[in-house]
Order: sequence, then structure tokens, then C-alpha cells
Amino acid sequence: PFIYLWNIFIELGFFVIFVLLLSTVRRALEHERDLAHSDYLTGAVNSRLFIELLQMEINRSQRYQHPFTIAYMDLDNFKFVNDQFGHPIGDQVLKSVVAQAKKHLRTTDVFARLGGDEFAVLLPETDQESAKVVFSKILSDISIGMQESNWSVTFSIGVLTCLTAPHSTDEIVKIVDNLMYSVKREGKDSIKYSTYAS
Repeated sequence: PFIYLWNIFIELGFFVIFVLLLSTVRRALEHERDLAHSDYLTGAVNSRLFIELLQMEINRSQRYQHPFTIAYMDLDNFKFVNDQFGHPIGDQVLKSVVAQAKKHLRTTDVFARLGGDEFAVLLPETDQESAKVVFSKILSDISIGMQESNWSVTFSIGVLTCLTAPHSTDEIVKIVDNLMYSVKREGKDSIKYSTYAS
């Protein structure tokens, strides 16, 4: 009986160890997946995942003919803040932008950091009028935060509502990027809206 109980005990021990190892590996894989999809500094979605989600929204728009809105946001004078106050303050600015913007977004919306001081927003099932309401709130809230912290950062934003699905992510990203740069050329600190209909 002792040998029988000992064998059961050993088998149970191996089973418990195996389950614990599997659980640890699964948690590690989930953590790595999260890191692969998010920006390490701000926690926003990274550019790779953003493009994947944008493609999914294009596919959905092609099927159901529902509009969606995409925006490009660039921080004006961010380099000046980094130069004057240092990179730790610059990092705080970026984190603040993400935190303030997310307050006004739905769980289905996507806020991404594309790199440096450039961000993108994807609003599924959103027409231009709804997008104007959202971006008005986002810009107001973020601007107040910048002023309260005495950071001389403003925002140039291009917002494009797709009434029909574009042919590719590259096409739509190029259009909205050009919109944002046209704001830069015209004096910065503004939002420009446009629509896409192929």
C-alpha cells in the first residue's frame, strides 16, 4: 500500500508541476503579446497593430458600407519641450496626451502611437459630425492639460471620414497624413476635416 500511495503522490506531484509550468508559460506568452501590440512608454497601441486594425475596419466597411473615421495627430513644439525641460518631461507629455485622449474614446476606438510625437486614432462606425464632437473634446481636454503644466505644446490634427472603403491602408494613411501636414503648413494648432468617397 505504501508503494501504491507513493506512486500516486509522485504522479500527482508531476501533474501539479506540469500545470504550473503551463500556466507560467501562458502568462508569459500573453505578456509578450501585449508588449508586441503596445507602445512601451504610453501604453497606446503600436503602429503595427494599428495598421492591422485599420485593415479590419476597411474590410468591415467594404462589407457593410458603414463609415469610419481616422485621424493623424502631431504635437507642435514637442522638440522644444524636450530641449528645454529634458526627455523625462517629454515622456510625461506623451503619457498625458494618451491618458487624456482615452477618456473620450469608446472601447471599440483605437488610439495609437506611431512613433515620436505622432499619434493616430481610429473611430469605427463614426461619421464626420460625430468625429467633430469627439475631437473637439479630446483637443480641449489635452490643451487644458498642457496649459496647466506650462508645456507649450499644441496639436495639428488631420481627420478623414471614409464614407466608402479605401482600396488599402497605405492609401488612407497617406491621405490623412497629408491632411495633418497641411495643418502644419497653415500655422499649426488646428484640426482639418475631410471626407473620402471613392
